[in-house]
Amino acid sequence: VVVVAHGFLGTRFDLSKFGEALAREGAVAIAPDFDETLAGSYTPDKDGGSSRDKIVVAALEHAKRRGATGAIGALGHSAGAATALKVPQAKGAVA
Repeated sequence: VVVVAHGFLGTRFDLSKFGEALAREGAVAIAPDFDETLAGSYTPDKDGGSSRDKIVVAALEHAKRRGATGAIGALGHSAGAATALKVPQAKGAVA
């Protein structure tokens, strides 16, 4: 399972070629829109912080419910790189 994280003001489509290539090789690629995207409908946390961590956890839990198993990886660009670095610490891991 690989989380593909877009950058600030980006969308899940920005890195779609990476997700598609990973999927062709048999990985489950997850590319959610995050709260600051111009295409998403998310609102910031009540404390004004980003909900990227919560979105990643929800996406991983969804993948698990759909039968995904195994190790978790991540890639990202810009703000997505910071998100990718946090993925190994995400609660609700698939493995």
